[in-house]
Amino acid sequence: MAIFCLTWIFTLSLSLILLPVSTSAQYHYSSIEAMKSLPPLQANMLSQLETLVAKMRDDLAVINATRQTLKTIKLKPMKNKIDMFIYLNKLVTFRKHVKSKYKLSLDANELPTAADVDGNLFSLIVLQSTYNLDINELVRGYIRTQNGLHHTKLDLLNQLMILTTYYDVHESHVHPIEALHETSLTVNVQNYTQQELVIIGGMYKAISKKLITKHRGYVLKLFHKIITHFTGNNEDENNKAFINIFLNINNELIEHNLEDILISNNEGTNHPAWELKKPTSKWNPYKDNPHVEISLDKYRHYSKLCQGEHLSTSKRPLTCYFSTQDNVYYLLRPFKIEQLCLDPLVLVFREFADDNEIQMMIQAGRRQGLMKSWIGQEGKAYDSILRVSHNTWLDPLAPELEGFARRVVSALPLADEAEAIQINNYGTGGLYTVHLDNFYQKGNPNLSDDRLATFMLYLSDVDSGGATVFPRLNLTFFPQRGSAIFWHNLYSNLSTDYRTLHAGCPVVLGDKWVANKWYSSRGQLFHYPCKGNETVVGLDEVKRVFSHY
Repeated sequence: MAIFCLTWIFTLSLSLILLPVSTSAQYHYSSIEAMKSLPPLQANMLSQLETLVAKMRDDLAVINATRQTLKTIKLKPMKNKIDMFIYLNKLVTFRKHVKSKYKLSLDANELPTAADVDGNLFSLIVLQSTYNLDINELVRGYIRTQNGLHHTKLDLLNQLMILTTYYDVHESHVHPIEALHETSLTVNVQNYTQQELVIIGGMYKAISKKLITKHRGYVLKLFHKIITHFTGNNEDENNKAFINIFLNINNELIEHNLEDILISNNEGTNHPAWELKKPTSKWNPYKDNPHVEISLDKYRHYSKLCQGEHLSTSKRPLTCYFSTQDNVYYLLRPFKIEQLCLDPLVLVFREFADDNEIQMMIQAGRRQGLMKSWIGQEGKAYDSILRVSHNTWLDPLAPELEGFARRVVSALPLADEAEAIQINNYGTGGLYTVHLDNFYQKGNPNLSDDRLATFMLYLSDVDSGGATVFPRLNLTFFPQRGSAIFWHNLYSNLSTDYRTLHAGCPVVLGDKWVANKWYSSRGQLFHYPCKGNETVVGLDEVKRVFSHY
């Protein structure tokens, strides 16, 4: 009994010690009167909980709506660069929103970023410049190719992003924009948040600053029309915000002495900006790149070849023929060979691989894992806008490459000293601008091995664009699934043949897959012997003879 009493006293003492000590605290257990004050406190606590539940319900509704919105952002078939831009932009914008608002753990290395959107926009403008696409059509979501007109619906925000990039890269070489006028007066501002309207206003401001002086006047006139158009509904908050944005930009431009409203051409009559004569100059996206030297004239020539203009200047007759390459195995299925150029030798092997082989090679590449393509040798490679593709390397002894590897060895009179086979995927907008395949382009006293020749197999057709061009030879070859193209990168004395400078033109529509097999100069003594009477055309001579490139 004594032990029980001591235990009870100790527990009571501990409880008293743990009670909060406050001069204003009431010990309700000690008074009936004090207990009467608890129901209002209980009601207040319940009210706060109900408010919290309501807020959490609202938050949950917002989160659920956000989740539903994310479900609507679907990876549809990427027909063209505009489709890619819309998908990437939606995903990147959404990613920023959910990451900041809900503190989600997102892998920055896996999801696209703003850099992907910017890169996509830049490559879209490269397509426009290379293939002379109408910027007014492009801004409306139209891409015109030999196969017809392809359309993707764009809203004002997306259109302005394209236009802003266009003006950023074209600098003073601008084309007047009709689409900007049309879209600005038909936009439904109710479809945008206040934050988006601020972004839209900033883009208009950036565009107006990029325009040359006479076109700035046109922008002021357009702003005046926009303000007048949306003033009719002053009660709407979005309308008010939209009007205020343009009033502020308009006033800022006028303060900088840019109040010219009417645009006059040489005849002194007033015309809309888009009726003015388009400038004849052409933008060169590679002019300031330290890794390549391409003048405007050279870029124009490259563009013509990419567009398929027939510029061949070969004076020697070219033929097509069947060949077994002295191998009885191919008597019933000879190689179909077409000459594109005799000096230097450039050949096309038609129907070289069948569909099963091609599919196995593509699947093997996907399993291996495609990585962003870089330029340069190992240890000195760098990412560049000059090469937009993904690639991987396959063991030539792999089972899925067995038939292809055996056929290549039989088709070419070269020792099978080669690197692993490279699988390349060029998506819409993918390209590899003018380059040489061999490593030692400026000579190397320690040269022991180099890429003697290139054998490139096309694993897909391309809906539009994606040609392989040789600017110094005026050659263009469009991808044909199953066909391959072959050329030597070196003379027989292993010096660089600069005439084989080539490029992979931008893909306008579709997907381009290729497999590259590079033959090593090592072990070719009896297969590609040095010719004592061979005329080696040096770089200076190449530049003189091929003045266009």
